[in-house]
Amino acid sequence: EQEDWIELYNTGSTPTDIAGLFITDDVLNKTKYQIPTGVGNETVMAPKTYKILWADNDLDQGALHVGFKLSNSGESVGLYQMIGGNAVTLNELTFPQQPDNTSFARIPNVTGPFKTTGILTPGSENMFEVVTANEEDAVSQISVFPNPTTSNVTVQSTVPIQTISIYNVLGKELQKVSVNGLNGSLDLSSFPPGLYFIRLSVGGNSKTVKVIKK
Repeated sequence: EQEDWIELYNTGSTPTDIAGLFITDDVLNKTKYQIPTGVGNETVMAPKTYKILWADNDLDQGALHVGFKLSNSGESVGLYQMIGGNAVTLNELTFPQQPDNTSFARIPNVTGPFKTTGILTPGSENMFEVVTANEEDAVSQISVFPNPTTSNVTVQSTVPIQTISIYNVLGKELQKVSVNGLNGSLDLSSFPPGLYFIRLSVGGNSKTVKVIKK
């Protein structure tokens, strides 16, 4: 079904049961979905092994199917444990826009930084393959998140961004930053709630994204 997945890895030396942990695609809602107890050892991870959680919202397919889907335009994923009434962060990740048939994986496997790779290896060692795109295609592979936002927005791209500008609905430029890299950010905390437009410059191309400030 070409469904999205989230891959976990047990780096420890003892088994761990992920049942009861909370997982979300909205880090402002850490308890969005709680992983239920599986059949047999379905939710138990042996040491140095992988476990795949399917982000397909098909809860009737078993304990390893979670109650949300992922956006290929980029968003955040978080894993939490409830301790003493507080959601303690086990891991959080923000991923950029994902081209079709790619994976955002730790390269080198388990220990390295996250990179977009053209090789899909669910449940096994991550491997790297360059995802090729010309500059025009790359404009469509730019992501801006979180959206809506209450303060900062992050911009990620597969090719270097020259500048990031933000405009109000009247077309007035409110802020402009030079980036010359793959990542940038804007601080909207002082802006009143409403609709804004972020314009990204990539070489001779550009992309405009609507952003809602809460």
